[in-house]
Amino acid sequence: MPTNSIGTGFDLATARATCDPRPPSSRCSSAVTIAAPRHLVFDAFTKPELLKRWLGAFGGWELAVCEIDLRVGGKYRWVWR
Repeated sequence: MPTNSIGTGFDLATARATCDPRPPSSRCSSAVTIAAPRHLVFDAFTKPELLKRWLGAFGGWELAVCEIDLRVGGKYRWVWR
């Protein structure tokens, strides 16, 4: 199982994914258990500078654009290069 760090001293603990491609379901789900306090996990998913450190750093790719607006009706934009 691969692990990745967001630079806070905590790493991914476990990850699992399930997928049922058969109609009518055609559903996929995934879950990750992270050994870190909730507020740090929230920050890692909502602060562009942290998201770029773990989501945009693999296989020679970079998360070149990371915009997040958490307000009601807000949007996000991620661009990998």
